[in-house]
Amino acid sequence: MCIISCYRASRWMTLASFLLGMTIVSTGAKARDPVAVPEDLTVTVGTQGSQLAGNDRFLKGPSLVMSGFSGTNESGDGFINLEGASVSVFPVDGLGAFEGKEAKRPAYVTIPAGAVGQIFGIALDDAEAPSLYLTATSAYGLPISGADQNGDGQEDKLLTGRADARFMEGLFGPNPDNAPGSVWKVDGVSGEVSLFASIKLAGKANAGPALGNIAFDKQSQQLFVSDLETGMIFRLDMDGNVLEAFDHGTTARSLAGLPKVSHEGTARLDIRDPSFDVEDPESWHFAPAERRVWGLAAHEGRLFYAVADGPEIWSVGIAPGDGGFLFDARKELILPDGVPPLEITDIAFGPDGSMILAQRGERVGSFDFSKVTKARRAEVLRFVKERDDSWRAQPEPYAIGFASQYSNGTGGVALGPDYDANGKMDADACQNVLWSSGERLRFAPNLDERLKDGGAMRIDGVQAQPFDLSRQENSPPWKSHFIDYDGAYPDRSDSGLVGDVEIYGCQGIGYQPPEEQPEQREEEPPVIPLPDQPAPPELSILKRSISDCSLDRANRAYRCAFSIAVTNRGDRAYTDSLMVTDSFSGTDVIDVRVSRGRDWHCSRVIGASVLCLTDRIRIEAGETHRLTLDMRLAAPPRDRRFDNCALLGVGQTPVQQVTAAQMLIEANGIRSGGVDGRMGPNTRRGLEELQALLGMAVTGDLSPALFANAGTPIGDRSRQSCVDVPLQGVPLPPPPVVEPPEVFDPPIVVPLPDCNLRSTRPRGNRCSCRYDGMRKISPTQCVCPRGSRLVPGRGCVDRPRPQPVACDQATTIQRGKACLCRYDNMVRRSPVACACPRGTKLRPGRGCVRLDRPRPPRCDARTTVLRNNRCDCRYPFMAKTSNTACRCLPGLKFVPGRGCQKVVVPQPPRCDGTTAIKRGEKCVCRYPNMRKTSRTSCACKPGARFLPGRGCVSLRPLRDQINPRNVVPLLRQ
Repeated sequence: MCIISCYRASRWMTLASFLLGMTIVSTGAKARDPVAVPEDLTVTVGTQGSQLAGNDRFLKGPSLVMSGFSGTNESGDGFINLEGASVSVFPVDGLGAFEGKEAKRPAYVTIPAGAVGQIFGIALDDAEAPSLYLTATSAYGLPISGADQNGDGQEDKLLTGRADARFMEGLFGPNPDNAPGSVWKVDGVSGEVSLFASIKLAGKANAGPALGNIAFDKQSQQLFVSDLETGMIFRLDMDGNVLEAFDHGTTARSLAGLPKVSHEGTARLDIRDPSFDVEDPESWHFAPAERRVWGLAAHEGRLFYAVADGPEIWSVGIAPGDGGFLFDARKELILPDGVPPLEITDIAFGPDGSMILAQRGERVGSFDFSKVTKARRAEVLRFVKERDDSWRAQPEPYAIGFASQYSNGTGGVALGPDYDANGKMDADACQNVLWSSGERLRFAPNLDERLKDGGAMRIDGVQAQPFDLSRQENSPPWKSHFIDYDGAYPDRSDSGLVGDVEIYGCQGIGYQPPEEQPEQREEEPPVIPLPDQPAPPELSILKRSISDCSLDRANRAYRCAFSIAVTNRGDRAYTDSLMVTDSFSGTDVIDVRVSRGRDWHCSRVIGASVLCLTDRIRIEAGETHRLTLDMRLAAPPRDRRFDNCALLGVGQTPVQQVTAAQMLIEANGIRSGGVDGRMGPNTRRGLEELQALLGMAVTGDLSPALFANAGTPIGDRSRQSCVDVPLQGVPLPPPPVVEPPEVFDPPIVVPLPDCNLRSTRPRGNRCSCRYDGMRKISPTQCVCPRGSRLVPGRGCVDRPRPQPVACDQATTIQRGKACLCRYDNMVRRSPVACACPRGTKLRPGRGCVRLDRPRPPRCDARTTVLRNNRCDCRYPFMAKTSNTACRCLPGLKFVPGRGCQKVVVPQPPRCDGTTAIKRGEKCVCRYPNMRKTSRTSCACKPGARFLPGRGCVSLRPLRDQINPRNVVPLLRQ
């Protein structure tokens, strides 16, 4: 099999023999646009012959594709190593449990810098043998060189611009016409490297800032590329033709009412100008931050892209017909305060619809390629979508690396399949592991003792961890795998030398090399129950297609009907709840309806699964119960065959289990906010009530015991029943032929009408209706027909019509057009359903039955507090006197609200025995006419003196004491 070009063939042939005996190969661009190949670049095609094996391919099973800097020459001259890897491919199956260790996986394919230059952006298409698409980059610096002027016999490595300067060899690939604007393709079957596209604007080549990232849209079968020099987003078909360019700075900003920021083509990078500085990115002439786009991702008919200013995430619609850009660009979110304002270089979407953003450190130039970004500040963030289609303001960050800040990202993010108990990739969980590029991922001096046995510390590469574990649940990130990019483990503190990451996951799980034979599995003997124990009813499931699927071409969907038969092969009746998990591999389920099967309720899981539940079913021994499902499936763009499997019980993916738990919560009359497959606070509260209802420990977490106690255990995948569903592809219409515009001499300037951009779009000098079925009410405005309404981005949508009442048979009785509660004491949950009040459970035929719960003790509120259903002393220094009361320890006094306080005993006063005497607990004056001078003594009043034994004696003479009015009566006597 031919793989990648090698530079200096004599030094690469040894490596070629190591890589599974594969011959190294390279080629230029397509035949219509040839590219010169260096003379010392070996070009070879084939392996031991000209034909490849029928099922051979470039990517050998589940693989990790990672980009990074190729390094410098071992001689120490500071020039780019042309033989170093710009892209590496690693096998990622069989990694085992997440234990925070390094997975030492050597790359089985490396693409050297001599073939494609330095690479950041990576994309994979959805072909059976997917091809790889790579974008040229300046993310690792813009080194230049010039003619030898110092006499050492080799080119001079330059720090600033010079008249003879040129980009250093190995920075960009062999595309002399437009090297910084190159998009390279690695063929999925042959591994042949070719120039896929050359991105230019108005015929001008990219001057050096190069490209940002690249994204593949499987719905429209096209690629999107961001340009860091112009700020444009280019739309390419799968042959490398540029179809259209989207200008965020003018189109999107004007739709949002913001000032336009146009592309000024005059100030461009010129490495021959002395003002150019290798270590000053300000001199590299990137597009202004208001219009510069890097990260891209296509999701649900829209292209999401990251703008450097803010940073912000915007989106623009992709037309369902020709795949063109719609006129409906909008701002999705802006990074909140507290998050570093670094550029977002990659975007991915989780299985629950959440958006994951990867930041890259601030760009800094480096003459010696040591630090090309500011290290350990870049985050990987997850934004959750609310029910109103807005994004939650505060993101959930992931822990990237073991350093204390957990922010060692380098700008790449992708999602891949989960791993089962045997370490193999799980085809039913295709997006459950998050892969992030980063640096110094296991370097944490405070954790050296725990980390040293798990591999190298200074890993520059990728980190893999469960998608649903944010920084709060996984910091430090012990539940992770780590893979180094090149196995060099540098000692110096380099930063920013790892780029993007992509995962070839579920598509590659079934790959088998031509020479290998599938492993023969022995049948397990049946389990025979013990004689003294009754065997539980044994249920089997059988899935069948009722008829061929019918195509709804207008909506690009298929309508299919499937029959599920559940047979009781035991010797007694089965009477309990029953759940069926129905899954598709490779296509999405749009909606599902139960056409046959009483008391069954089905919910569509996020992605390609359906869960059906019946609260109680009775299947007699030997009988078969049938369930018929009508499904609407998304039509593939090419002919495909899909596996549709039905499983008794709950599926094994986290989203399936969350959906199943929400269905059980709703079935038991507990309000939790509905069934949406997302774990939130309402679902956790519902789980707590369900666990209490089942008599389990209340934790609010999912567990196999919860599903087993609810009668719907986790299913055994080895006993599932599958059918093959062939669907014919619905090809997209061919892109319109872009004709060169006519040039009028002199040009005619026609004033544009002021069109209502919500309902019309400019067409020449008039306004035409934006969507089919609309009619004009004025020259600049259109409206939808009666009975429909305008939805931006979708067109005229029929207004919902009132549906007939469908009462919940288990909890309500239909009376006319109303649904009445079936039993007393029930509360209304919705217009068509009721529920039992809290503390009771619905028993069919009996109504709401109260649950016997132990009553909590009546604690003495002054001295105790209720904890874990018992009374604990409220304050320190207290001892229990009974099960419900406490008292203070001896020597302490209880003060309400303050607790036990030390008792202060007042000391009796020491009275002055001469002037005061003690009475009770206080001192009083011994003689009349005395007054207190302190707490323990007294004194005579003014004009008197104290005589011991007599008291207070007046100091006035005797005559002054005789009153004449008193003397006369005495004399008369």
